[in-house]
Amino acid sequence: MLWRIFDLSLAVFFALFVFISTFLEIPVCLGEKVTPDSKAFLIADSYKWGLEADVVWIKQPVWSRCAVCMHAFGFNAGYALLCLSLLFRWNWIRIPGIAICTAKLYAGALYMAANLLDPEMSPPNPTKFVAQSAAYMLIPLLTILRLIPTAPFQRQPQKPKALRPKRA
Repeated sequence: MLWRIFDLSLAVFFALFVFISTFLEIPVCLGEKVTPDSKAFLIADSYKWGLEADVVWIKQPVWSRCAVCMHAFGFNAGYALLCLSLLFRWNWIRIPGIAICTAKLYAGALYMAANLLDPEMSPPNPTKFVAQSAAYMLIPLLTILRLIPTAPFQRQPQKPKALRPKRA
């Protein structure tokens, strides 16, 4: 029962990642500018967030646009697949899920390092930036740990019903 609650919690986070990626990152990849007067859903609010915690999100250097678009169109699909797999207990997701989450950890570490180590792009509030980014690191890590067993979604073995001959 605890594993199921854990799986459902991870699924909720992956659904949230899909939502954020769909409504924030895809519009930006399609040309929407992150400005305070943007009419796109959530973009103006994300501008306020960027001023406080993620300057790269507002300035969008070329490397960042590439990273955001890869995240929006690549990882977004992976998040949706992981969400469904956790909900429906699909064991076949094990290897692809570990690969998706490992790639996300690698990409997330590079994005965080670029934000925190570049003096021109350093966030005004690094603590807020790290706290927000931590979910994108912690959830994939926990998912990897969950998927490591050979069959993470084992079901209770059921005893086969005895076959009874039909009566004539």
